[in-house]
Amino acid sequence: MSDHNHNQDLTNKVNMYLDNALSNEDEMKLLNQMQDNPSFNKILVKEKSFRKLIKNNIPRRKVSDDLIKGIMRKISTD
Repeated sequence: MSDHNHNQDLTNKVNMYLDNALSNEDEMKLLNQMQDNPSFNKILVKEKSFRKLIKNNIPRRKVSDDLIKGIMRKISTD
């Protein structure tokens, strides 16, 4: 596997880790890989920083109370 493909695969796994989308086994494998290779940790730090930047700097629209109530009604009737 080329370095680019390997790094892309690792980045995908890091994103899944941050999204809590990995199984416990895959999460442990990833964390062990990161301990064994400091460059892996750089990818995690970079992704966390990027997510924080987006969360803190991109404005979110306010959702109306009526929309929230409508969604909640729909959920409770299903």
